[in-house]
Amino acid sequence: MSICNLETAHDINIQFNLGGVVITQDFLVSHDLVGPTKTTALSTVTAIYDIGCFFGALVAFTIGERLGRKNAILLGTTIMAVGAILQTSSFSLAQMFVGRIVLG
Repeated sequence: MSICNLETAHDINIQFNLGGVVITQDFLVSHDLVGPTKTTALSTVTAIYDIGCFFGALVAFTIGERLGRKNAILLGTTIMAVGAILQTSSFSLAQMFVGRIVLG
């Protein structure tokens, strides 16, 4: 149970600490989000994580019983790691969107 709690805490930390990342000039410039006309795209970067959470919950519901608790946690953690790698290595808005969805 502690691994699941750790994963949830890590998940929440990533979701809410993105707010500190999206205000840095490096992030805004590398993803072409500078200027007042880009607020919708910036909001979408933050909010699209929840879309991934929704689909992840559906997948976890359908395959969780078949895989068992340990394997489901391992699979979920692996998928989250892939999403984190996609976000960390992103230099385009599309890759950031995909990384946020996969992380969710």
